[in-house]
Amino acid sequence: YGNGVRVLDVIQPYHTYNKVAVIGQVQTSNNNGASVFFASNGNGGAPPTAASIGVGKHTSKLAAVTLPETLGFFLFEQGTYINALDGSYFYVSQTGVVFQGLSYTSD
Repeated sequence: YGNGVRVLDVIQPYHTYNKVAVIGQVQTSNNNGASVFFASNGNGGAPPTAASIGVGKHTSKLAAVTLPETLGFFLFEQGTYINALDGSYFYVSQTGVVFQGLSYTSD
């Protein structure tokens, strides 16, 4: 999925969202350092919006070389979802800004 300490791609979803929430993870372990998933508005400084959804990874600065990774993610409309089989439910929502970065690269 891209080389660099911070990698961000803006995606174009098939559906439209009023208040999109993104849940994801780095699904491979190609790097010696830690890699973590993040979502933003495409600039890295704010949560995703209906008009701009960015997904990416941040690789530990301790890694001498960063290798491509595979990301997996789900897009949700913010709200409560109920399991029709057993009635269990979960709530999906955006959080505020929880990280800050200096710059991002695109692949």
